[in-house]
Amino acid sequence: MNRKKAGIAFLLLGAVLILSALLLFLRNTEESRAAGESAREALEEMQEYIWVIPTQPESETSGETAQTEPVDPTMTVKTINGHDYIGYLSLPKLELELPVMDEWSYPDLQISPCRELGSVKTDDMVVIAHNYPSHFGRLKELQKGDEVSFTDMDGKVWEYKVSAVETVDPHDVEKVHNSSHDLVLYTCTVGGEFRVTAFCDREKTDETQTEAQP
Repeated sequence: MNRKKAGIAFLLLGAVLILSALLLFLRNTEESRAAGESAREALEEMQEYIWVIPTQPESETSGETAQTEPVDPTMTVKTINGHDYIGYLSLPKLELELPVMDEWSYPDLQISPCRELGSVKTDDMVVIAHNYPSHFGRLKELQKGDEVSFTDMDGKVWEYKVSAVETVDPHDVEKVHNSSHDLVLYTCTVGGEFRVTAFCDREKTDETQTEAQP
């Protein structure tokens, strides 16, 4: 009799675990869908804004002077639906274009990727996002040499190539925040045990950024 009760208890426990896993999957799927939709709405408005920006005249500052003057890391911000954005990422390999918020918070990460620190102007920007399939969930599919670009709110396109994709211990903050790479993208693995991190770099031989095209 006791064995029968124990068997029933194990069956009930198994059913509860399966149901919990199913509910978690459904919740994550809905969060990913909602996050993807929010990102698309912000991206559409952002691109419409960027495409009507007049072409900026070339700076008359000489190359020698430009190299000696300190670079202002400040990036132009555009407020969309109550949130501040600095531009958008293009990941052709993953067929993704994603808006990037100016600052990060846990609620904001449910809407779009966010800048954690740095600037494209000083080649030290770090962007964080959830592992939703609609955000950075497929980041591990990037490979060395894949193209990545960032279009800022001034219409400048900053072009990069992936230098490495690594799984990083979450406690190894220095590896991400002070990587010496020009652009770092990262997200949690499923379960949050590690960080999938893509390190990207610009071609330093061409310092001129192109203008975004409609």
